This record gives sequence, structure tokens and C-alpha cells, in this order.
Amino acid sequence: LLFIDLDQFKYVNDTVGHTAGDRLLKTVGDRLKDGVRETDIVSRFGGDEFVVLLSDVTKKDVEGVCNELVQGMREYRFVESGDSFTIPCSIGVTLFDNDHCTPTDLLAQADMACHYAKARGRNRFHVYTASGTEMRHMMAEISWSQQIQAALREGLFVLFYQPIVDVNTGEPELYEVLLRMKPPHQKLILPSAFLPAANRFGLMTEIDEWVIRNALDNLAKFRTEHGDIRFTLNVSGNIFETPHLFQCLEESLKRNDVPLEAVVLEITEQTAVANMGNAGKQIAELSGLGFRFAIDDFGAGYSSYNYLKTLPVDYIKIDGAFISELSGDDIDQAIVSSISQIAQATDKKTIAEHVGDYRTFDLLRSLGVDYAQGYFLGKPSPSLRRERVSLELATPKTGKRRRA
Repeated sequence: LLFIDLDQFKYVNDTVGHTAGDRLLKTVGDRLKDGVRETDIVSRFGGDEFVVLLSDVTKKDVEGVCNELVQGMREYRFVESGDSFTIPCSIGVTLFDNDHCTPTDLLAQADMACHYAKARGRNRFHVYTASGTEMRHMMAEISWSQQIQAALREGLFVLFYQPIVDVNTGEPELYEVLLRMKPPHQKLILPSAFLPAANRFGLMTEIDEWVIRNALDNLAKFRTEHGDIRFTLNVSGNIFETPHLFQCLEESLKRNDVPLEAVVLEITEQTAVANMGNAGKQIAELSGLGFRFAIDDFGAGYSSYNYLKTLPVDYIKIDGAFISELSGDDIDQAIVSSISQIAQATDKKTIAEHVGDYRTFDLLRSLGVDYAQGYFLGKPSPSLRRERVSLELATPKTGKRRRA
């Protein structure tokens, strides 16, 4: 039994419409029938999911069929209204030769194997096995996937806001929007717990859309109460692969009458580098339209100053690893100062993350950093913290402790 899930069907629906999506489903059905024997059964299970029943086959036979189906879908291009789409698929397989399992059990096994194929990167197949370790891992992955889908469907995500303070005025000028999951009668779940599964199961685009729409709805309300509030939004690498995310952003801005300059899109250094082939060009084009960008966690990954020169971003967020012990470490101070100088030379603003005390906050000014963020300045909260940070405390002396 093969359980087949199309990996990019939602993207086609969102981009060129449901009528085109229906035509794609019919085409996929025909391609699946052409890929198996006349005696095999091909059925649409629901949505963008299909099941195929192969009879009188060995495991090797099944693997050959799956390889051909995956390769065939990978190479196929669906063309609609001048747009061309690749439609890869993930396949879950369960083998059976007796009546010990019910049809429901077999479908569950094939579905579980399909989830596992998607978790391993999609565009592949996986054969169900009942081994204990793999089963536990698979079930944990599927559980997160189901929780994420429930959160999107039932409104179980919430947004928190952390102030980003101008080091020269003490005023909170921006707020980073942070995502949390709040299941009924449970504690808040941080994104580090569920975003890895969201990436593996292809759910990040839906999460990005949810964050964009809800954050901008709230931003409009906050700007009515507090004036020119600006938000920074964390977005995934899908922003460069899924054009309708920018359409979603533009529509939300227009609907809420919020100007483009009120929003900064944060992408991690790793995401920028992974998409370096087209990220620079896309960011340049979008910046020309008024979008603003920030490189998050700078220094945590590749740390090439060349990115500061070539990527047309507006803000550089210095990774907290260089900030947490800044006041007592001259190496960190030299690194932060260097990043700040390069940023200034390329007309970018710097934001220091993980600022934990006044000594660090005050030192950042002397190092040329523009903004600061951290628990000392305000923890993430479902409401906006508008307190100004006092700049009248004594300037601390910096230590010169080197790391071992």
C-alpha cells in the first residue's frame, strides 16, 4: 500500500487558484495510473493525497515503482497561466501478506511512513517498519506535525513582543514579534520545540502566513495607541521560494493601512547564505519597493563580512554569543566593534541581542552599536513594554579577561 502526498500542492492553489489545482490533481492521477500496472488500484484519498494498492509484488518491486514515481513527479512541470511548477511527492509504503492488519491499520502505517519521508526532506519514499527506535522517533515527529496543524486550524498560536531599544536615547523603537504555541490547559511552548518539525513537514509557509497576518493586524492597533511602532518579523527561507508570502505581506499592510517602513523582515544568516544565489537580488528588488530586512544571529554561522557588503539589508543583529559576556571580554568587544564599523561603512544599523545588564547596554554605545535587545531591556510579553531605559547610570569600566 502506497500513501502519496504532493509536496507543493498548496503553493499551486495559492498562486494560480483552485481551478488550476483541480486540473493538477487530475493530471497527477493520470500520471500515477501510467506508472503502475493495469491490475493495480490508484485512488485519490483526499485533498492532495493518493493511495495505490499493488498486488503480488516483492519489496524490491515496490521500491522500483516508488523510485519511478518519485523521479517522474520530480521531473514533471505543471504549467498554468505562464507559471511553471515542480510537483514533487512523498510516498509512504507498508507491505502486508496476511490478514492480521485491518485496512485502517494499513492506512495508518502507510500514512506514518509518508510523514517520515516528508520529515527526512520530502521528495522521497519510506517503507514502514515496526522497529522501536524508529517508531518512537516517527511518532514524535508526527505528533508535532499534528499539533502544529491543530494550532493553525484552532488559533492556538500567540504572539509575544520584545522591545529593541535605541542605545543613545533609551527609547524602544522596534519590537521583535515572537511566536508561541498555547495548547489548552498547557504551558506556552517555545518555537525551538516545534519549528524543526514545521520545517521538516513543510508547514513553515503556513506559519509565516499566520504570523504576517496576525502581527500586522496587531501592529495597526498598537500604532493607533502608541504612534509609529515598528515590528521585526522572523520569516523562513520560504520567503525567497514562495512569492505569495510577499503578496500576503502587501495585502496585510494595505488592509491595515500600515506603511512598509513599519515592518522589518528578519532572516537568519544561515538562510541568507543558503539562498545567496537569489537572496541578494530579491532583497535588492524588494528593498527598492520599500521592504526592510535584517540579518539575524550574525556571527553564529558563516560570519563573512562580505555579506555585510553584498547583501542590501538595513539591520545586522549581532548574535548573543558575543554579547552575553561583553563587558568582561576584550575579544568579544573587538568583534562587536568590528561588526559595528563595517555596518556603519555599509550604511546599516546594528542590533545587539541578549543584553543582560546595564554594563553591557552602556558599553554598546561606546562600541558604536545602534540598538540593544535582551531581558534587561524587556522580556517577551503579549503586550508592549513602553518603558524608556535610563541613561544616567555610571558608565562601567570594561574588563580585559580573555577566553581560554
